[in-house]
Order: sequence, then C-alpha cells, then structure tokens
Amino acid sequence: DIYTERAVDIIRERANSSSKPLFLYLSHQSVHSASRRQPLQVPQDLINRHRDVQDLDRRTFVGMVSALDDSVGEVMAALKMADILNNTIVVFTTDNGGSTRGTAPGSSIDYSVGSNWPLRGWGDVSFHGSQQAQTPNIDLLASTGIILNNYYTSPLCSPSRSAILTGYHPIHTGTKHDGFQGAQPFGTPLQYKLLPQYLKELGYETHAVGKWHQGFHRREYLPTRRGFDSHFGDWTGQSDYYDRTSAENWWAMDFRNGELPANTTEYEGRYATDIYTERAVDIIRERANSSSKP
Repeated sequence: DIYTERAVDIIRERANSSSKPLFLYLSHQSVHSASRRQPLQVPQDLINRHRDVQDLDRRTFVGMVSALDDSVGEVMAALKMADILNNTIVVFTTDNGGSTRGTAPGSSIDYSVGSNWPLRGWGDVSFHGSQQAQTPNIDLLASTGIILNNYYTSPLCSPSRSAILTGYHPIHTGTKHDGFQGAQPFGTPLQYKLLPQYLKELGYETHAVGKWHQGFHRREYLPTRRGFDSHFGDWTGQSDYYDRTSAENWWAMDFRNGELPANTTEYEGRYATDIYTERAVDIIRERANSSSKP
C-alpha cells in the first residue's frame, strides 16, 4: 500500500508540474518474501478474499500476490488518467517471486540443502494457469504486451536489481551470491553506471519507489546519488510491511524519503505495498499536468 501510494503521488506530481520525461522505478518487496526470520504479511481482508485456499500460509501468500496485482492496476490507471499510458513502456519483472513457505499445498523446503527451484512462483499468476491467485492487472500487461519466456533473473534481491539497473549479469557486478546485508560495507560497484544515470543525460526525471538493496554504507551508494531524483522506501532488503523495521535482524527502522528518515507516524499501521503504489501514482498524475518530458 505504501509503495503504491508513493508511486501514485509521483505520477500525479509530475503530471502537474514537470517538463521532463519520467523514469519511475517501483520495486516492491512482495512477493519475494518470507523466510525463517520473517513471516508472510498481508492485510486480513486480502487473506479473507481467498477462503477457498485451505492452507493458511498459501492463502496468505495468494493474498500478497493479490495486493501486488492491485498495485499494478492502480499504477496503470494513473498512467491512463495522466494521458501518458500510450507513450509509456512498462517492464514488469520478478526475481522468481515465490516465497519460501506456502508455495504449494503441502510443500516445504529443506534448509539443510540447496533448493534448486528455478521456476518457483511461475504458476502463481492466473495467465500462467493459477486457480488460486487471480491477477487480472498483471494478466492485462501480459495479453497486451510481450512475454519474455526465455528471460531469466537471479532468484535473489540484490543480484536481480543490479542486473536490471546496470545491464550486466550479476557475475560481472560481484552481486551473484546473495542480497547485501544491512551491516555489510558492500554495494553494486560505483564503476557501473546505472540506468537512471543514462536517462538523466537524455532529459528524464527519474524516481525510485520501494526497495533499494544496492548498498548504502557510503552516501555515494544511495539511490539519490546514483541517478534518481528522489527515492521513497527502504535501503535494506527486507523490512516489515507494517512497522518498517529491518527484518534481517530487526536492527532498526528502515523507511526513507530521499536521504532522510520518512515520517513513520503518517503511515503507521498501513501496508507497505499500498503506500508505495499511491506514491507512484501521485508522481505520474503530477507529471501529467505539468511535464513535457518523459
């Protein structure tokens, strides 16, 4: 919810005031979520929406997929309302999406050995045949766009984001093993120019909403120092959907507006996906009223 709100805000703001083209990077936590340290999280009404799914973990996961699909629908509606949808390229991708629990009725993962599930989560959208997770908005992207059936990402957070932002396979950027932990002095190397940096040279406005997870141990690694005009979201890889604490070891609050802590009281108790989607939509709407640039 928080991510969606923020995305909506950006769309709205740019619609009203900007003359630059827009690059919006909306990076949700869901549904690449859940681990031994953090449970699945979704509002109760979305869990109740899927009472036909018997397994509670699976029902919660399906609710998370529904929340993500709702977010896609809100952002697409904002682009249409801003009259820029037909001039927009939307890239929807997931780092294999599936959660580590409740991926299928009765399934489990043995953490003592490696789990080779390269297509985990593939069947959790209705255009791939899911009878549990109904995803009409994601399905619409698929039916009106191009499905890259032979495009594969890393199944991990930092490597997959590094690849889409740099254009390099994670093995070349040194991000191939795992996501960056909060206390690690690492990040996607500064020698690599990121996509928003290229786009700014072409006159674009560039905004990031949601999860960064590309390093923040020095300011030079922050999203606002690597090509983004603004960032609203978290720097680490796994934060609580409601109280914004870093879920790696519950070290501290991780909720940022630019390079400063965000106002947590304003969003207290609200689901992260909704807030970030709202922000993305606002950016699109604001830009629609004021900008002549992408």
